[in-house]
Amino acid sequence: MTGPTHPLWKRIVQRIFMTRPFSWIGLHVLGRIDPILMRLSKGRVFSSGGMGLLSILLTTTGAKSGQPRQVALLAFEDGDNLFVIASRGGNPRHPGWYHNLKGNPRAAVLWRGREETRVAHEAVSPERERLWQKAMSVYPTFDLYQERAGARRIPLMVLAPGLP
Repeated sequence: MTGPTHPLWKRIVQRIFMTRPFSWIGLHVLGRIDPILMRLSKGRVFSSGGMGLLSILLTTTGAKSGQPRQVALLAFEDGDNLFVIASRGGNPRHPGWYHNLKGNPRAAVLWRGREETRVAHEAVSPERERLWQKAMSVYPTFDLYQERAGARRIPLMVLAPGLP
C-alpha cells in the first residue's frame, strides 16, 4: 500500500470493498442510500464517513434528458478543487454522471453542510497522474478498478469552484 500507513481496520474494510460483491453493494445499495442520507444531513452523513473518506452529492444535468441527476461519490480535495474518479467499480463503461459532466460541466456539489456550484474538466497528463496518486494514497482500491475496467482508462474529473 502506498502513502501513509492506515489503521488495520481501515485496510481490512478497504480489502473487503475491493471484492466484486462489495463493489456491487457500493454501487447498487449504498449508491441509493447515500443520496438520501446526504440530502437529509446537508452532506454531513454518508456511508463512508466512518472511514475518514469524503463523499459529495453531485447534481449534474442529464446529457440526453436535460433533467437534474444526483449521485453520491467518493471525492478528494486538491486545494480549492475537488476531484472524483469515474471508476464505476471497474465496470468497462463510464458512469452516467461522467457523460453528464462532459455534456454540461456546470454542476452543484453538496458537501460538509454547504452546496456550491462547480465547473468540471477532465484531468489529463500530468494533472491526472498527480491526482490519481493522491487518490491512491487515500483509497488504493482504484488501481484494482482500473485493472477490472480493461481497456477503458478511468477518467478523473476535477470540480473547480464556479460562479454562483
